[in-house]
Amino acid sequence: MSTTKRVVIEPLTRVEGHGKVTIKLDAEGEVESARLHVVEFRGFERFIQGRPYWEMPVAVQRLCGICPVSHHLAAAKAMDGIVGVDRVTPTAEKIRRLMHYGQIFQSHSLHFFHLSSPDLLFGFDAEPATRNVLGVAGAFPELARQGILMRKFGQEVIRATAGKKVHGTGAIPGGVNRSLTTTERRELAAEIPGNAVDDDGNGFVDDWEGWDFDGNDNDPNGSFYHGTAVASVVGARANNNNGVAGMAGGGIQTPGVMGVGKFYLASPKFISADGGFKRVIWMSSVLKESMAEEFKAVAAREGDPDLIDRIADERTATTVEELVPFLTEKQHPALEMDPMF
Repeated sequence: MSTTKRVVIEPLTRVEGHGKVTIKLDAEGEVESARLHVVEFRGFERFIQGRPYWEMPVAVQRLCGICPVSHHLAAAKAMDGIVGVDRVTPTAEKIRRLMHYGQIFQSHSLHFFHLSSPDLLFGFDAEPATRNVLGVAGAFPELARQGILMRKFGQEVIRATAGKKVHGTGAIPGGVNRSLTTTERRELAAEIPGNAVDDDGNGFVDDWEGWDFDGNDNDPNGSFYHGTAVASVVGARANNNNGVAGMAGGGIQTPGVMGVGKFYLASPKFISADGGFKRVIWMSSVLKESMAEEFKAVAAREGDPDLIDRIADERTATTVEELVPFLTEKQHPALEMDPMF
């Protein structure tokens, strides 16, 4: 006659989902085996068969309303290989990573404050009627409030990077379909203690690295180091009286600065209707060096092997007054181009 004992814990109340645990004890009461059972049937493996590959990042995340980002990103990464992308662009990688950090942050906040804290605050022997999130809110209202706000911040990060707090569409096969706007960056930074303030009193809000959004006073290359929104100056003979285009990316509007991904600079599509790469008249030395091989290929494609040497950097010009003579001396092709606007 068997003297083993089977203990069943169902449902589990400290997990984000549904499950049960079965524990088998031997005759001496020692644990012989323990199993975790996921009791929900979803059927995703079957009903996604035959569907277009680009639907996967959106479809499979419906597995969960708490951790959809994890499934969303896993599917997007799997589809990267389908579309022949071994590695997404640095910008896409950062957006995906930030999306995942938002997921981790909100999920951990939920698990700790909503699921685990009742046991930790009241003790495992407390009455179940009290040992729950409502009991925490009643006995520790400020702690409960902090937990809710922490989860809210994680969800806002997800909203900014994925488009929605739950079941977003930000990750796609081969990359992402959105980036952070200046407003979104500032709103997120404002929630981080010690950041998003004008520490150096120059009138601009500082970003996470302590450098200004529009760059230059705390770091010699300014915004060129931030993310992948590298800056270049485009000669446009614009109407702002400084001869350069008034565009900016990755921060506030800065006359003459165009923010784009550095690999896009080497693309034949880069402002192709307005002269392409030959419009670039200034870039940081860091960008020149890190993209030396790519830019060398671009110069050959443009039929001007010396094109990169005709482009100024912070070692040759830091003001428009210094830039124009340099371009004239180097006979930069942008000087002969028609105005962009």
